[in-house]
Amino acid sequence: MGILIALTMFLIYLAAPNFMSVTEGAVPRTFESNHRLMISVVEMYKTETNGKYPMHFDEISKFLGDGSLDGNPKGATYNLINGVLISELDNGNYDITIMRDVISGKELRVDK
Repeated sequence: MGILIALTMFLIYLAAPNFMSVTEGAVPRTFESNHRLMISVVEMYKTETNGKYPMHFDEISKFLGDGSLDGNPKGATYNLINGVLISELDNGNYDITIMRDVISGKELRVDK
């Protein structure tokens, strides 16, 4: 019985670092996915308003349902100010800012 417990503990010891690296990598991927979702929301707004681009977040909030994003990482914010979508992630482990002009489609990403 003791050998079985020792073997189980050893396997947990081997698996823990892999699990931690997988979950850490999920944070920026979820953040980036939510940024792409916001771009899609901007495009839905444009379709609904006959080609007009949104300038502020309150114009597109109805397309988000309850106004939240599923699985939103801690420290992530998404804003639309004067036609620029600004997505920021600052949670201690990551410091990422993505800015996208909704009209031109030009995007700037800064990883600190």
